[in-house]
Amino acid sequence: KDNKLITNEVYTSVTDLVDNCVAFEKDGKWGYLNEKGEQILPFQFDGAEGNIMENTYSDKIYPFICTEGIIAAFKDGQCGYYDNKGNVIVEMGVFEDITPVKDGKAFVKKDGKWGIIKINE
Repeated sequence: KDNKLITNEVYTSVTDLVDNCVAFEKDGKWGYLNEKGEQILPFQFDGAEGNIMENTYSDKIYPFICTEGIIAAFKDGQCGYYDNKGNVIVEMGVFEDITPVKDGKAFVKKDGKWGIIKINE
């Protein structure tokens, strides 16, 4: 940011900085930092797999970027939502699959069916 490093760590991959949140990959897991380089979520999350994240350009699986201050996160086959400060919005395991938040709503999958939920900060 402003041509200044936010961290001196070396990471494998990185996403865009959006809503004061950026995901970095380290040792095969993703963690989230804020624009000051402070840890929001530890390096224990997976990329977002599935049809919505098919990448025809490489085999790399990235996490979703933070949207509207909400992180759609995946870990050990479960998914959930966090805010960009690391607070739980929806516990891991409530839904089978999720999408990023857009206009305060998100698509979620439960019992094999997709629906829409409203997410408030």
